[in-house]
Amino acid sequence: MILYLDTSSLAKLYLEEDYSDLVRDWVEEAEAVATSRIAYPEALSAFVRRWNRGDLTDEEMSLAPGIVRRRMADFRSPPGQ
Repeated sequence: MILYLDTSSLAKLYLEEDYSDLVRDWVEEAEAVATSRIAYPEALSAFVRRWNRGDLTDEEMSLAPGIVRRRMADFRSPPGQ
């Protein structure tokens, strides 16, 4: 199965939200995971919103770009992106 993650689902891999465990299980079961290139900056925006609300520490926020960037390398982009 190829699993496509939109940005809200991608964020659930890193942030504790409703259904985060379910999305993580899907990723583990998938043969391949795909997402859009735009998901990276959108995911970082989600981290910034959570940081501004006080849900993330400064250290967590400083680590977020590298964590997401490394994980994005494992994902495929749909054709034409």
